[in-house]
Amino acid sequence: MAEEKVMTLDWPQMRWVDEPETLGPLLRKQLLECWRDVSNAGGAVGFPFSPVSPQQVLSALEAMLRSLNEPQNRLLLATIKGELAGWLFLAGNSSELTAHWAQVRRVQTALGFRRLGVGKALMTEVARAARDDLKLEQLHLELRSGRGLEAFYKSCGWQEVGRWPAALRFPDGDHDEILMVLSLTMKATFSLRRTTPADWSEIRHLRLEMIRDTPTAYAETVEEALGADEAQWRKRGERGTARNGLEVVAIAENGSWVGTMGAFVPSPGTVPLLVGVYVAPAFRGPQVGVADALLASMEEWARAQSNQLTLHVHEDNVRARKYYERRGFTMTGQTFAYKVDPAKRELEMVKEL
Repeated sequence: MAEEKVMTLDWPQMRWVDEPETLGPLLRKQLLECWRDVSNAGGAVGFPFSPVSPQQVLSALEAMLRSLNEPQNRLLLATIKGELAGWLFLAGNSSELTAHWAQVRRVQTALGFRRLGVGKALMTEVARAARDDLKLEQLHLELRSGRGLEAFYKSCGWQEVGRWPAALRFPDGDHDEILMVLSLTMKATFSLRRTTPADWSEIRHLRLEMIRDTPTAYAETVEEALGADEAQWRKRGERGTARNGLEVVAIAENGSWVGTMGAFVPSPGTVPLLVGVYVAPAFRGPQVGVADALLASMEEWARAQSNQLTLHVHEDNVRARKYYERRGFTMTGQTFAYKVDPAKRELEMVKEL
């Protein structure tokens, strides 16, 4: 079993591979070790029975890499500090009948990198690339029942569309094969409302999700959030009706919380500050509109307090900075030490309202 690592929560770096010759010996070795260790830890990643030997994995790995010569296939790698943290395989279709969708396979996080948001990062990137780069309309995947994996994929926007009952026979009994789909074109339906103390459990769940998704976006670690008790989470829920602030959530049609933003006036006479910004991966992008709707509600509230709205964005969070720039925010030149890692900086941005 891989040695457990103690690591800071760095955002995984993503790399797409569509030519096997671009993978060097080190990455091939890390792919083999990851696949072997995840399989032997009980992961359902292509080998029905464990333990698996390095030779078994090597044979499967070489076959997978050869399949990259097919133009519709791609490999997605997630790395943290130069080490392979997780990966997945995207298998496309050459037939005109099925070329509008692809299948996601072998999704896995290296054992030493679990609980760092790697799985969510992989699912975010594969959805983005499939929609924006490959112009696909759907992603499909199949998984074994009894592992609780459905909840993870549903949190990423996937829907269960069917099952093959008792389709998979293992020593511990028969399992359903679950069929899931992610629509890349469907317009999402959601509503906005303010938080209340009664929302404390949902607030906690979403807060942990957002920190794991983009650790550098928040001045709090997963460990700190896990340490908060019910009373503290209820206190956070009060922000929705605070005198000097506001917190709003976006709720999907199925009742799941898919986004949040907050703002508050730090002290009398100061400019409102935008905080706690998050949108779940499957609900990102202008075609869905969750981020824009949340931001509009913040700006409407802030106009009653000031003619400006400010925010602080981590220097490495390029995705967020570009979004804010598209929405009219500009750099002020002010920077602040990032609370979680004072060696890093947060950049101040402002928008005229």
